[in-house]
Amino acid sequence: MDDGETLHYDKLAICTGSLVKTLPFDSEYANIFYIRTGSDVAKLKEQVQVGKKVLIIGAGYIGLEVAAIINNLGLQVTIVEMASRILERVTSETISSFYTKVHRQAGVEVLTNTSVEGLSENNNGIEVITSNGGIISDFVIVGIGVLPCDTLASDSGIEVNNGIIVDEFCRTSNDSVFSAGDCTMHPNIFYKKNIRLESVHNAIE
Repeated sequence: MDDGETLHYDKLAICTGSLVKTLPFDSEYANIFYIRTGSDVAKLKEQVQVGKKVLIIGAGYIGLEVAAIINNLGLQVTIVEMASRILERVTSETISSFYTKVHRQAGVEVLTNTSVEGLSENNNGIEVITSNGGIISDFVIVGIGVLPCDTLASDSGIEVNNGIIVDEFCRTSNDSVFSAGDCTMHPNIFYKKNIRLESVHNAIE
């Protein structure tokens, strides 16, 4: 704790969550938005105006949900995803194809196999330099995943590998310490391996 107090426990649960992953290059522009908190949404809401062009980087849960909402509000939406299909890491090809079709039918442009290489500002807005050329929009929303907050566990000698490693009972390598949520690398019965799944529903379960 910040005040230096020491607390003793019989069992401990580490549910430290995650931090939003940022772009690997300079992106300190006023019209680039990350969505993690209520204040992030409030700032973004000020930009939502009919007819504006918006580019969403990342076709995961956040990117697709935001695309659906602001597209319905009358904005022109383009999604760029570096993977070969949307939701590639978390779902099957059938589900990916279904949601790609739903978004495109609604008017959202979905570009897969497209990586982002840089950003620049000009009089027309902000240009995102991609592997398939530049795209100019009024503002950009970034949803490229999160990073697990696993430093506490790691510093305590608990096994960590891209998240706090837990078994099917949410137990860490220390039998007295458990962990749950976005910070964990946990067994998945469908994929038959450990995965880290950033999802509210998964964390609750």
